[in-house]
Amino acid sequence: MYSNHNRNDNEINSAKLLIQEKGYSIIFQTKEPVESFGFVTSFLFQLSHYALKTIVTDATYNTNGAKHELYEIMEVINGTSFPLSYLLISTDKDIVQINAAISQPTILCNISFSNNNSHIKQKKSKVLTQILCIKSQRDEIIQKMEQYFHHHILIPNANKDFIINPLEVWTHCVGEMFQYCYQNNLQTEWIYLWENWYNWSQFCLWSCCSFSEIIVHKTTMLIESHWRILKHDHLYKFAHPRIDLLCFIIINKVVPQQFECYYLLSQNRDKYLTDQNKWICSCPYFLTSHFFLCKHLVVPMGKMENIFFKKVQRNGTYPLISQSNVTIWQDLGNQRISIVNESNIFNIDGSTLTMENSDNEDNDDMEFCENKIIKFKNLLKETLDLLDESINLPQRKKWLENISSNFIPLEQMVQQIKEHKRQLTMPRTWKDKTKNTFYWGCETEVTFFSSL
Repeated sequence: MYSNHNRNDNEINSAKLLIQEKGYSIIFQTKEPVESFGFVTSFLFQLSHYALKTIVTDATYNTNGAKHELYEIMEVINGTSFPLSYLLISTDKDIVQINAAISQPTILCNISFSNNNSHIKQKKSKVLTQILCIKSQRDEIIQKMEQYFHHHILIPNANKDFIINPLEVWTHCVGEMFQYCYQNNLQTEWIYLWENWYNWSQFCLWSCCSFSEIIVHKTTMLIESHWRILKHDHLYKFAHPRIDLLCFIIINKVVPQQFECYYLLSQNRDKYLTDQNKWICSCPYFLTSHFFLCKHLVVPMGKMENIFFKKVQRNGTYPLISQSNVTIWQDLGNQRISIVNESNIFNIDGSTLTMENSDNEDNDDMEFCENKIIKFKNLLKETLDLLDESINLPQRKKWLENISSNFIPLEQMVQQIKEHKRQLTMPRTWKDKTKNTFYWGCETEVTFFSSL
């Protein structure tokens, strides 16, 4: 599969021959001071009908044995990135990113601040050591630069003012950074910042204020996913491959995968069969979902009101998910009210169910409870009288020892009910209940159902 990549003993010349053979254009190549070459993909011409608005660029390492750095420029369309060009070179990372992007001056480009942050730390670690700049000062400078990176004419500043002129934003940022370096005696640091970051020719390339629109993609997340596909899906099979093999994989494996994704987007179709009326989808996630959900069905629904999640229910037939007119809690509440208010019990008369009034049964229950309570109270009162009379018994101690076992169940009942009343949480299961607390504090409604 990967054996047809060698066109020359020199891997760079072999890569160039391979690129031209596959119909790709080499846009430039250099030998001095470093050997490098770059080529464009068919996406550059395929996407020409789109208004190039946002591009992302990044570099990756350890992709080939010659230790060339691999750079890429990608166009972002509806949140999906497509490769426009690749570059193999060995030089400073951020400068190459910027120079590659500004070859199209009308394109809205932005270099990720995470790359700048790392670049600043590496550069400053050498410069600042010479001037004894402590780490706290270096971190504060980077924090200020991060704030400057996000400044934009469409976003008000801390004083609630809008600065509509990017030059005013630049003047403010330069003045603030200069004052900080001056107050902390960081002359060498300021020289480095001015030459590499804060003169206008460099500032307008990395700060968001120089663009009329707010940059949405401020990180290299989209292009990092592209590197993951290249490395994890293809390059993992090889240890430091030749450059011509790397180009072979990009041309024959990576770019065709991106074209398949582009084709699906351009045709405005999904690779899975979805039907929202039946609420079905052919994707693997929907097949194993316990709730009949997947992104292909949920995303087109848009934002849902909270009441929807109280009315939605799963079904065993089409549609697998539907919305009822009333919430499930309203339905259960209506059933509960109808059962509670129904003052009838079921009697079986042959094969016919008839309803009769149950007021007499309610009265019987109340009478039964009243009689039991009166009986228990009288029993406790008589017991109390006997205990008072025991004062005059000559063998009182022995008598109390003999009857103590009679009060153990009563003592347990009182103790268990007290503990139950002090309980802050609900019992986990019925086994946490005892016969003394099973019905204590519970509003239990008993409904009798009879069936044929």
